[in-house]
Amino acid sequence: MPEDSAAAPKSLDIILPDLNGIPRGQRMRGAAAAAALRDGLPWPSSLFAMRFDGHIVEETGLGLRGGDPDFPCRMIADTFAETPWRTDGTQAVFEMQNADGGDFFADPRAVLRRVLRGLSADGIFPVVAFEMEFFILNGEEKNEQAGAGHLHSLDEVSRHGRLLDLIHASALRQNLPVFAAMSEDAPGQFEVKLSHTADPMAACMHAVLLRRIVRECARSCGMDATFMAKPFAGVTGNGMHLHISASSSAGGGGRRLFAERAVLESAVAGVLKTAREGMAFFAPFANSYRRLIPGYYAPVNLSWGDDNRSTAARIPRTEKDSGRRFEFRLPGADANPHLVLAAVLAGMHWGMTEGLRPPPAAKGDASAGGKSGVPLDWRGALDALRRGKILRAGMGSDFIRHYLTVKESEWRDCQAHVSDYDRARYRAAV
Repeated sequence: MPEDSAAAPKSLDIILPDLNGIPRGQRMRGAAAAAALRDGLPWPSSLFAMRFDGHIVEETGLGLRGGDPDFPCRMIADTFAETPWRTDGTQAVFEMQNADGGDFFADPRAVLRRVLRGLSADGIFPVVAFEMEFFILNGEEKNEQAGAGHLHSLDEVSRHGRLLDLIHASALRQNLPVFAAMSEDAPGQFEVKLSHTADPMAACMHAVLLRRIVRECARSCGMDATFMAKPFAGVTGNGMHLHISASSSAGGGGRRLFAERAVLESAVAGVLKTAREGMAFFAPFANSYRRLIPGYYAPVNLSWGDDNRSTAARIPRTEKDSGRRFEFRLPGADANPHLVLAAVLAGMHWGMTEGLRPPPAAKGDASAGGKSGVPLDWRGALDALRRGKILRAGMGSDFIRHYLTVKESEWRDCQAHVSDYDRARYRAAV
């Protein structure tokens, strides 16, 4: 980070991820940018009352009804970095605080920090990694998938090598532990993998920044990219796969808790039993639920199993017991990583504390038949979160109430919209 105005960045993007994990902020230059890096800057609290479309939900009390006051925002350590897709560009991620310097209740980072404090008090320290799927499109206007679509195809990786290389180089310049990229099943669909880290807060920030990197690099190559959960019918959607293990001490150097199979299964049981409450975080938009259909590698029920990618919680094959982890496959790539991880860890903590047992492990295609166990529509997910008790206790009642207020506004707006599908199917028929 520049230490004085003489070393001030020519252009600085101030990033404040909102309730949906969308990067908001402003571009600053010169001495003003250096001052923001050094001293922080004020920002309206309505940032966390915004829907995905930028509309401020007044019912939260954080908009004009409450005067929309400023709160102090400070740079998060180690987030100042260059933006290789822009000449002389830099960025830094900031975090909102209360007037006394404490956590701001509506910031998803504060919610995750609360859950992590509860885990650490019981000697549980998660080790986390994200895998993010996305589509590359042939330009912002065309909205067409770019590529032929061959799973694990090196030809597809080579075809988009310039873009993927730029993504990788940009990630490394921003200290993101990207280690692999691969083509997925659908045309133009790719997955980027992030390495495991014993710093869950950093893991979530890496996932947020990766989405920005992918989209910015795509634009610089004359293309576009989307992490929308189901942008195209008839092909697989975009998932956010979350890998979790746990250590007995901070930094991941302690005893591997999941080496004991019963502890791992208790963790999985807790995650599955609270997934109904958590669906409003795992699938945060109307489109998110279009991804959750059988036959497309997206789990549709509360299943788990060993090395079974049709389940919500998969136990990957490992050579040693100390390497055991579980992969949670339910969330879409459109979800807020901080809230996804907070909900998963809160459920995991409850399962481990109570010694819960999961249902029998699934064999074969877990999506074939049976009840889902989770809401597969937006309305049902919001109702489940409102009725839930475990995540409310772990993530905080004030935040759950706030989140529901914003999401209810988004849901009402969606319900009032008449789609092209409605007009095409029903206008002439009824």
